[in-house]
This record gives sequence, structure tokens and C-alpha cells, in this order.
Amino acid sequence: MRHNKIYLFISTLFFSFTTFAAEAAAPVNPEAQQTLFMKFIRAITFTTDGNIPDFLIFLGRHHPLILHLPVGLLAVIAFLEIFSWWRKVEIYDEAMYILCWLAALTSVGATFFGILLALPGGYNPELLSRHGWLGMAVAVAAIIALYLKHHYRKDKVLAKRHRFRVAIFVACVIMGFAGHDGGSLTHGTEYLFEYAPDPLRKMTGRKAKKPKDAEEAKKPRKLPYFEAKVLPIFEAKCVSCHGEEKMKGKLKLNNILGIMRRYDKIISPGHAMDSELYYVLVSDDPDEIMPPEGNEAMTKEEIKIIEDWINAGASFSDVELKPMASPAAEAAKVEPTVEKATEAAKPALDLANMTADQKFVHETVIPFFEAKCTKCHGEEKDKGDVRLHTVEVIKATFEDELIVPGKPEDSWLYDSLVTDDEDALMPPPKEKNPATKEEIAMIKKWIADGAKGLD
Repeated sequence: MRHNKIYLFISTLFFSFTTFAAEAAAPVNPEAQQTLFMKFIRAITFTTDGNIPDFLIFLGRHHPLILHLPVGLLAVIAFLEIFSWWRKVEIYDEAMYILCWLAALTSVGATFFGILLALPGGYNPELLSRHGWLGMAVAVAAIIALYLKHHYRKDKVLAKRHRFRVAIFVACVIMGFAGHDGGSLTHGTEYLFEYAPDPLRKMTGRKAKKPKDAEEAKKPRKLPYFEAKVLPIFEAKCVSCHGEEKMKGKLKLNNILGIMRRYDKIISPGHAMDSELYYVLVSDDPDEIMPPEGNEAMTKEEIKIIEDWINAGASFSDVELKPMASPAAEAAKVEPTVEKATEAAKPALDLANMTADQKFVHETVIPFFEAKCTKCHGEEKDKGDVRLHTVEVIKATFEDELIVPGKPEDSWLYDSLVTDDEDALMPPPKEKNPATKEEIAMIKKWIADGAKGLD
């Protein structure tokens, strides 16, 4: 009876972790500060977001070293059990018992170090949460297998051996899923299937690879300087730590949307020497230099490309670099009389002939941008090469994923209104003109409905 209670307790614990893992597969609310997994590991380690001892981080980085031990041990145990069943022999039972002890201990160790590695965050929260719960489930399954093997070893009751087989194979299956998620955290979710055949891609819910049109490929296409020169450098040297799956320092450099979220923090347009993005490339401090020691360093030519791009204004759309004009030169071009004439020349809106969606944009969306955004993202000032003062320039943002019709959570515009990162929050807190809950809800619904009314 006592053994049955222990077995029931451990089984309940195991299924709890697998249930948490299943829940982690659901999309994470972008407005939520932490997933349940992060709250759990912060609670059991008595740490907070900004209070994680360096020694714990140091220990956590041993996770990749130890995690391969339970993987190999569980696989060997499963193989020996299959062989023993097939050949009807028990000569490997003692060896398997020792291996079960080692598998249980190392799986607990891998889970412990994995929790410490996850503490600083910087990973895809949904993927990290699922990987964490599944990793704990593997450890619990390994302990259950050890428990069952121990009691079968004592009394040789066949039913206990069957339970042991179930436990060890369940542990291996969960280990496969946990390992896949762990690899995705390191290499990205598309790493495994990037070059997979189209039938396999379709089976896994992915789109078929687009065939390259030979005629289209022959047509010369001028890419913006950023896309042609700068982004490939980021992809080669930076996105392993600052990409979609892993975002150290809350910085993503894999696309324009990611850079825009930290633009004001890391880039000073026209002044590379004042930009953190450039400073970390040329720093003499080994603790600050990027990419960090041990990774492939940037060449002088690559650093020069980034320097020139920032000095030219850090534009995402210019095909060729253009030297930035001085503020005095820009001011000299604008005469007050011309400004007044331009203002007077603005055509009156013909609301009577507009659709309901167009009226909503002109009467609600544009006034919101004028009140909260165009001071920095308007006709006179375009931080991050973003303008939000007319219908035409707003529609152009679709190309850069600043607004993704139907997907507010993937749109920089909405993300910048709700982010918990004060450096990326818009309007900036220092302006003391925050967007209200009603305004944020309006923008979210407008984007979710397709960002209509811009035609």
C-alpha cells in the first residue's frame, strides 16, 4: 500500500509537469510580464528580474554540458530493455539498474542547471516555458522508472516490469520533444525544417518552399542599403544571441521590427561614435565587445559598413547612403512663409465620399498619431525612418512590419504601446503623454481588423 501511494504521488507530479508543458504551447499574451514557468523558477530560486547572482548564471551555463548524459543514458536503457524483451534474457538487469540511477541523477542535474540558465530570460518565452516543463517531466519520469526498476529487482513481479517499460519509453518520448525545443531555443524554430522536402514541410504545417523564378532572378533589383549591406552582417554575426528565439538585452537584430523596438536606445542617427550599436563593436573592454570573445569577430570592413550606415542617418529605406545635412542647413531651407502657404494649401477632407473605414482612419487614427506620435515620427522628424503623419506614409509601413494587418502582436506600432521595456515604450515616458488604455485598444482593434481605410 505504501509503495502504491508513492507511485501515485510521483505519477501525479509527472502528469502535472506534462500538463504545464501542454499549456505552454498556447500563445503567450504579449502584455503579460512573465510566463507561469518564469514565475515558478524565480520563486523556487528566490530571484527577481534584476537580482540574479552571477554565480547562479555561471552554474546555469553548465546545462549544455550535462544535458547529454540523461539523453544517452535513457536511450541506452530503452535499447537494453528492448533487447532483453526480444531475446527473453535478464542478464542486463543489474546494469540497467545502475544506469537508471545515473539517468535519474543526471536528469535532475540537467533540470537544475537548465532552470538556472533560464533565469536571466532573453529567450522566446513560449518555447522556453514548454522546454522547461518538459525537461522537468523527463526528470520525474526517470525517477519513476528508477522506482519501478528498484521494486521489480526485489520481487520480480512481471507487472512492475511492464510499468517500468512504460515509464522508460514515456521518458524517452518526452525527452525527444524537450530536446527538440531546446535545439529550437539555440538554433531557431525553423532550423530543423529549413531545408526539408516540401511534403515533410506540409506534414508539419509549414508552407512549401517558394520556387525561384529564373526570369525574376535575372531582373536587377536595388535593395535598400540596410537590407543589402547591414542586415546580412547582423544575420551572420549577431542573431544567434539577438534574434527571434534568443534576445539578450531584449535586443533583436534579425529584422527592422526588432531594431525599431530599441532604435533610440542603441542608435544615434548621424553619430556612430555616440551609438551603443557601434560602440560595442569597437570597444577595448572584453566584457563589452560584440560579438563576445569565442564567437566570430566582425571584420574591419563590416564595422565600417555599420559605421557608414549610422553616420548617414541609419535609414532602412535609402538605396544609397546620403550624408546627413546639418540642422542649420535644414533650417535654412524652410521659410516661415512657405510653411504657412503649405498649411493653407492642404486640401479639405471630403468625408462625404469616404467609406466608413476611411472616415475612421481620418477622424480617429490619424488624430491619435498627431497627438502622440508625429512629434518624433512626422514630416519634420522621422526617428527610425518612421513617419505616421499621412495615410500614404502609414500604408508604407506595412512593408517593414511596423504594421502587420490582422496581427497587432506582430506589429511594432502596437508592441511599442504596450511593452514593459521603458526604453522601447512609445510615446517615451519622458514626454509625459502616454497613450490611454482606450487609445491602445482602438489601435489594437484597428490592426486586428486589417488596418483598413488607408486606400
